[in-house]
Amino acid sequence: MMNAMIYPIRTNIMDVFESMERDFPEFRETENGYYLTVDLPGVNAANLDLQVEGNRLLINATRMREMVDKENFEQKISRTFLIPEHVDQDKIQANMEDGVLYLALPKHEKAKPRKIEISKTTGSSWKNLLGFGKPEVNTQLA
Repeated sequence: MMNAMIYPIRTNIMDVFESMERDFPEFRETENGYYLTVDLPGVNAANLDLQVEGNRLLINATRMREMVDKENFEQKISRTFLIPEHVDQDKIQANMEDGVLYLALPKHEKAKPRKIEISKTTGSSWKNLLGFGKPEVNTQLA
């Protein structure tokens, strides 16, 4: 498995302060892809916008917050994550449940690990495979 990461990008100082009040996203890699879980309390799917631009995953959301004086205000949330090149962006899936956003970012088939079979070769097999005969092994020390 490759040890790629999905990195959050902070674009302004308010994002840094806001991040102090919430947990960092949970990130997990498997053989088939990556899973990202982002806590967005007070946000529902109707107020959530997800986009991929190049190698960036953009999360924009709006939620209503109640202030100490019981006055409500609209809070905008923006998070940006760099995603690895080998993610198949056309197959990214998202699910929102109880204020938690679940994202599945599958790897391209070529990026997934595969087993290489080992076969017994003869000199002619090497020539057919590589265009030249089996390399000679020099057993004499010079």
